[in-house]
Amino acid sequence: MNQRHSVSSLRVGADYDMRTSSYAMSEDILVSFARNRDSITPRNLFLCAHNTVLTISKFVERMSIMRNSTNRSLLIATVAMSVSVLCCSHSQTITWLGNPPGGSNSNARDVSFDGTVVAGTYTDSNGQQRAFRWTSTNGMQDIGTLGGNSAVVYGLSANGQYIVGESKRADGQSRAFIWRPNLMSQIPQPETTGNYSCAGDVSLDGHVVVGHYRDPVSNRMRAFRYEVLNNQFVTLPILDPFYSHYGWGVSPAGNFVAGLANDNAVRWTYTSNGSFIQDLGLPPNRTRAVGQRVNNSGTVVGWADSPATAFRYTQSGGMQLLSTPTGGISFAYDVSEQNIVVGWVAAPLARAARWDANGVLDNLNQTYAAILCNSVLIHANGISPDGRYIVGWGSHNGVAQAFLLDTQGTPPGGGSDIDGNGCVDDADLLAVLFAFGSTSNPCSPLPEDVDGNGIVDDADLLAVLFDFGTGC
Repeated sequence: MNQRHSVSSLRVGADYDMRTSSYAMSEDILVSFARNRDSITPRNLFLCAHNTVLTISKFVERMSIMRNSTNRSLLIATVAMSVSVLCCSHSQTITWLGNPPGGSNSNARDVSFDGTVVAGTYTDSNGQQRAFRWTSTNGMQDIGTLGGNSAVVYGLSANGQYIVGESKRADGQSRAFIWRPNLMSQIPQPETTGNYSCAGDVSLDGHVVVGHYRDPVSNRMRAFRYEVLNNQFVTLPILDPFYSHYGWGVSPAGNFVAGLANDNAVRWTYTSNGSFIQDLGLPPNRTRAVGQRVNNSGTVVGWADSPATAFRYTQSGGMQLLSTPTGGISFAYDVSEQNIVVGWVAAPLARAARWDANGVLDNLNQTYAAILCNSVLIHANGISPDGRYIVGWGSHNGVAQAFLLDTQGTPPGGGSDIDGNGCVDDADLLAVLFAFGSTSNPCSPLPEDVDGNGIVDDADLLAVLFDFGTGC
């Protein structure tokens, strides 16, 4: 049963000059938004128009007269002229994912393209690392193991359906795994592949997995590419048989692989005619480089030693070190399709970082200070292909846990359904009216601030009117 409110009179924002404010609205605007809408009840709700009071009974009466009008051009014109304040005024948001019961130190490694799924690792009550999958609807859930007591996540498909990493088996050996909804399985591999394997990443659709395994003959690591649909496990080409080769990242389309070989960052390119390996070399004055992730254009990111410094390799610019504070260190962990890089810097304290396409460093704690509320972003580990969502770990209320940062944001109130009952009705309208003029902030957002601009104003009221009746 929806809660209904009745008031005998209401004057909103007495100190708010509706006649001179850029947010001023008139009864005509309200009526225009009401065209072709069902009547609103109860009839004795009141709306503010300029600096006067408009009863909902009069409003509904006018709506009833014009509801059957076929002239929709006035409505469209009114919306176009009067509701520009509603467009694209969303704020950035930070979601702290918490820890499972008895768990601690959750760490998000990757995020789906739409930000609704996150995968990572946490520590259980026995001190063992465990793999989790978090969704916006079901929260954080443990995805199990291959029979042992631990599992570590390294990659999540951009569609959110596949997770890869390594897990202990019952015999204590670690093996590469792939998780599909409600099922974790060992990645099939030849029996000759030694006593260890790890899956480092998975393509956008979950059909290509890359990683590395220990070769029992050479006792060296060898990179692999596994095609899920046809169950094809392929060892990738090597530069030198006396060196280990690690596969850590795969492009969303599955055609590039990033990793490490001969202490240099490398990139494998896969074609219908086979695959080949390219030594990306070393940045100036560095002795080792690790390729971590790669995008569809072949851009590889990672870090080089020593001192540890984030790098980005592009086909046109080659190997370039990314901006790092003097005397500090930096690590790059992921890259978007626009060549935006995320990772962390320490100078001296570790802080989550982002580099733009030109290599300019952005301290995420400074950029998003307004929504952190005294929390700290320590490592940024993953970024969605379009660059919107960033995940990692930090400290919130003194507790180490995973975070999901939406750099574009959604309305903090979750839309026009203020009370969350699934129906935009007069209760939602009244909630906005009672909160009218109140200020909101990201640390304690008001659901009535529908557009997230920091104040409950007529733009929020118009948003509810526009959606009135939705879901009812």
